Amino acid sequence: MKRLLIIIAVVSTVAFARADLVMREQADFGNPTNLMTITIQIHGDKIRQDLTGAASGDISMIKDASTGDCIVLMPQQKTFTKPGGKTGNPQSPEAALSKPQDTGKSAKVGGYDAEMFAWAADRKLWSETNGMIESLWVATNYPGYEKIQPYLAKLDRANAAFPGKAMQPEISTLPGMVVRSEVTLKMGELLQTVNYTLVSTKEEPVNPSIFEVPGDYKELTPSPPPGQPAPTPAPAK
Repeated sequence: MKRLLIIIAVVSTVAFARADLVMREQADFGNPTNLMTITIQIHGDKIRQDLTGAASGDISMIKDASTGDCIVLMPQQKTFTKPGGKTGNPQSPEAALSKPQDTGKSAKVGGYDAEMFAWAADRKLWSETNGMIESLWVATNYPGYEKIQPYLAKLDRANAAFPGKAMQPEISTLPGMVVRSEVTLKMGELLQTVNYTLVSTKEEPVNPSIFEVPGDYKELTPSPPPGQPAPTPAPAK
């Protein structure tokens, strides 16, 4: 369960959104030889994030920037869950994300002039964590960024609803595209680092059907109290 929460948290930090655009990134959990692929597909207010290649199995997240709804799909098991239900109104000022801070540092990243920003969560992701920080390298000369930027607010709204207020950096106010980022979760004495590298962005049609739960998926239900029978999994609706 911890591994699933970590993956949900770090996948949610990916910074990109535009109607009918697709972005691909590579990510690793501190091991550059064990790369995972993250694909983000945007259609209107719908956002789908697919992570493939993780040791714990593939995971997909479907978010709605207008309603705050979130669904997590586990393709291997053909199951889905709605983690915590809707955690907030994405349109509410109280659901605002926290802003990354300019460090004043810069570097060349993937051929881009990038400014370095720093961000830290102001509350715990869950009870056993004691911090989450992120470094973001922002390309100020990323091609076509002026067309991408207005849609970054959609991802901000979705992330404000899940995983929640101040649990992701606000990306729509950054001066360019995030081309590299590094997220570190602190769990007691353990540090878990996840590195992201932008691979591509491409404008192409996105099929609206990918934002629906497949009909043969079953909904995961909480474990029953001791001595109680397990509930029957609910079919997808």
